[in-house]
Amino acid sequence: MEEKSKKKSFIKILWSTIKFFVILFAIAYIGVIIGYSVIGNGKLIDIFSLRAIKHVLDVINN
Repeated sequence: MEEKSKKKSFIKILWSTIKFFVILFAIAYIGVIIGYSVIGNGKLIDIFSLRAIKHVLDVINN
């Protein structure tokens, strides 16, 4: 009985962790959309290219 409880607990923790990172990624990507297209006057379609994401990461890291 206790082993089932540990498995359920592990699955709940794993599910919560996955949800956290998915929400974190979504919020970060929305921030990139707002920053690149609204503040930076870039095209909205450019956000979905990897080149734009690489550029944003280069700006952050340098």
